[in-house]
Amino acid sequence: MLIRFSVTNCFSFRDRVEISMVAGQGNEHQEHIVASDGDDQLRLLKTCVIYGANASGKSNLIKAMSFAQDFILGSYKPERGDADFRFRFDRKSKSNPSEFQFEVRCESGSYIYGFEFDSSRVCSEWLYEISAGTERPIFERVTDVNDQVAVDFDGELAVGEVRSEFLDEAVAETSPNRLLLTQATKLREVLSPLRSVYDWFDHVLVTFFPDTTLKGLEIPFKHDEEFNTDFRNTIRLLDFGIDDISIKEIDIDDETRISAEVRDEIKDDVLESDEEPDRYGFVRKKDEVIPIYIGSENEIKSLRFQTGHKVQQYDQHEWLELYDESDGTRRMFDLVPAWLDLLNTDKPRVYVIDELDRRLHAILSYKLLQLFLENSGTRQSQLVVTTHESTILDLKLLRRDEIWFVEKDVSGVSTVYSLEEFTPSYGKDIAKGYLQGRFGAIPIIPSLNNLDWLVEA
Repeated sequence: MLIRFSVTNCFSFRDRVEISMVAGQGNEHQEHIVASDGDDQLRLLKTCVIYGANASGKSNLIKAMSFAQDFILGSYKPERGDADFRFRFDRKSKSNPSEFQFEVRCESGSYIYGFEFDSSRVCSEWLYEISAGTERPIFERVTDVNDQVAVDFDGELAVGEVRSEFLDEAVAETSPNRLLLTQATKLREVLSPLRSVYDWFDHVLVTFFPDTTLKGLEIPFKHDEEFNTDFRNTIRLLDFGIDDISIKEIDIDDETRISAEVRDEIKDDVLESDEEPDRYGFVRKKDEVIPIYIGSENEIKSLRFQTGHKVQQYDQHEWLELYDESDGTRRMFDLVPAWLDLLNTDKPRVYVIDELDRRLHAILSYKLLQLFLENSGTRQSQLVVTTHESTILDLKLLRRDEIWFVEKDVSGVSTVYSLEEFTPSYGKDIAKGYLQGRFGAIPIIPSLNNLDWLVEA
């Protein structure tokens, strides 16, 4: 689970900002809290809902988290070219590194992991284990101006010839512009803290942006009967006018989304392959991923979602292609699997979704949050979202410590703060107070009569 995330000197965040999932002292909605059974004795919240005006920095918070995750997992390659994420409206900030730090709870314990990066070099990196209010360093790494990497490990780790050999090898293989956690693959095999933290970023944290689309969703829908049933029922109940969902199988020769040349290449590859039949593959076409199924007789078919709608005075469905559906419907096809994962898996999950309300009705955004909060139980699942939807600002739905705001000042600096700083009463109309500007983080627009073209008209 996520305990805290902080970022400094990145995008619109010049100064250090933090969001915390640690529960405050409020007694409302105790079911929103997952209590620790470990040494850290933390009570963690299930949800964090972040508000702010357009261009306030809400998405930058998610982008910072996503960048750090990509860097840790190795999908961001600094050697491909310098990408500068530092705050750009302050000369001093442009010469300082960006800093990212996560506090996370894993199966093996709770940890603080962070690093500083100046767009071309990992200036420092650290990992600490949290236990009963104390922090034990696992390692601390620095890279000097000559790109020499030095790492100090906890003395208890360097016990035994094999263990020392692993430590020395990890340091020798660490590049100045890459993270130790990323490159020390052999060390992760023998040191559970490194393995646990890396696995948290690889398997627990999931980031979603407004344009994120799930690739290959047709495969689990076709292959997993439980997922098929849950997905179908959820979409039906959300009142999109869809009565049924099916997967249309299209013979490869009839698949117009794939060029004839690529279709021939696929057929040749299948004929020459030694792999067992009854398997799947993908064809990537710009932003689209087309699932391909190779059957038991080496027949090749593409897979495509179809939605079934009831037709008056007709016993059969009218089937539409998914691209014929509304933007909101297609958005739900991407979001529903996240909710099924949050509510059905016993494994820890942290979903971070930018613009939850994108293309969705206000009531639907509210119901999605309510669905998660009322049905997640004691699962190690969390949901962090940004939104403009003020109807969610309801203390009957959320705790005060689950509501956060992002505001940008005239210098372009974004700050982050919690509703707890205002201590409104339980019965207070939070949405009304927010729209009236009581908590900040809203657009400040002068009179539209000041528009020259409007006056002239």
